[in-house]
Amino acid sequence: MISFLVGVLMSNAAVVPAQAATKSVPATDAATVKRIKQTLADEHVNGVVVVNGQHNQPEVIMNTVAGAQGNHKLTGNSLFPIASLNKSFTGIGIQRLLNQGKLKRDAKLAKFFPQTPNAANITVDQLSKHTSDLQDIAQDSPKIMKSDRQRLNFAQHNVTATGKYTWTYTNANYALLAGILSRLTHESYEDWVQTNIIKRAHLTHTKHYDEVNANQIAWGMNADNGPTTLDKLQKTMTVMYGAGDYFVSAADYWKYVTAFNAGKLVKLDTVTKQINPNGSEFQYIDGFYFSPTGKYCAYGSYSNVFNSAVFSNYHTKQSLVMYTNNIPYLQSKDLANRLAAIYYHEQ
Repeated sequence: MISFLVGVLMSNAAVVPAQAATKSVPATDAATVKRIKQTLADEHVNGVVVVNGQHNQPEVIMNTVAGAQGNHKLTGNSLFPIASLNKSFTGIGIQRLLNQGKLKRDAKLAKFFPQTPNAANITVDQLSKHTSDLQDIAQDSPKIMKSDRQRLNFAQHNVTATGKYTWTYTNANYALLAGILSRLTHESYEDWVQTNIIKRAHLTHTKHYDEVNANQIAWGMNADNGPTTLDKLQKTMTVMYGAGDYFVSAADYWKYVTAFNAGKLVKLDTVTKQINPNGSEFQYIDGFYFSPTGKYCAYGSYSNVFNSAVFSNYHTKQSLVMYTNNIPYLQSKDLANRLAAIYYHEQ
């Protein structure tokens, strides 16, 4: 099991420190923090939750289960493989190209990567919304690929085209979008992320999958359910070009969505105008699941042990990020939904 996630976007706004230009958002009240902490403890979850704190800073809520020591303990700054939460980085880049008129939603994949199955009939819009009809074949690689070219070639030859054009969650969709982003910006995907995501959002604990050491990672508690070595984890992440190839701390991811909500990364209406007000509760747009009510969310999972989620409201500017590493994906997803209900005072 690899991922389930998100996407966001970006404008040409100047780099501005998030705190200096962001209107103060009320901090999470003590009673809500206590309920979140108690819920993690009651369910024996080894995890970390980050919410709005004082002065637009992240408030970190941790729960550590018995036996979680060293690299098993999760903190606000622990490096964590975020899986599909990564897709939003690529979504930002694609939206910037659309806003700048350098790319069109109806542009055919064949214009960029004609070797991909059914490329002549697949559009950029379909890739971004997972309606391209492509499906992943392999979920990892026998070797760690080092170059964008290798990873793009893998993505193009590691898919099958069904011809149905129904919604199918496929990592290759965002790998191909990352390739388009790299081609049109004339820089590597990693360099683009460094300049346009990490520096703009002032992230300090965000690293590409080949930049980390094993002792920097918050490893899963259930060794039988996931990778036990950096080599195994990187062989999974290497195939997720533009879709799940970054380690990000919980506090950094909170800063990232906070920058998005503040309009630092994209004009919000270029995203929200795509929401169908009469559609389903959540609609997938460039990597995030958006609701007509103003909320959006995303989920990520690697090997059923590294699980992550984000819930945010771009109206109220409230954001909750949750990472867990000792419970399976479906349990973690359910927990994230319940914590969000507590956070937004819906229960």
